[in-house]
Amino acid sequence: MRVTDYIIGLIKEIIYLVVTVIYLIRLDNPNRELLSQNFAGAWELLAYKQYAALKFFCWAAILFFIGCVLLHSRICHMRRYEEAFGQILASILAIAVISILLVLIFLFIDNPILRAVFTVGVVIAVLSSSGN
Repeated sequence: MRVTDYIIGLIKEIIYLVVTVIYLIRLDNPNRELLSQNFAGAWELLAYKQYAALKFFCWAAILFFIGCVLLHSRICHMRRYEEAFGQILASILAIAVISILLVLIFLFIDNPILRAVFTVGVVIAVLSSSGN
């Protein structure tokens, strides 16, 4: 097989890589801005700039889910089909890159956005359970 055939076989992963890298670059500046602010609470952080942090969290969840699906499908594909050495190498590379991107999504969204989302979620859960 030629290199172009391998690239065509990895097109979903390449698109995911490009979209996720763009997302991570766009998330870096708001993260720095949020960390530099002194918010009174988690809800204030999430509501800052028309809920931008919540929008970034939703995108992170979507990208994380898509990455998990791609990772699972690539691993299943490797298990089911006996492939040439080049295809196996391309699959291992795709698995490594997706795994790294999943970790980066988690790390970038973790501080401070994920913490604020979890805090608000816990407060809502406690308030709703105490009302019953």
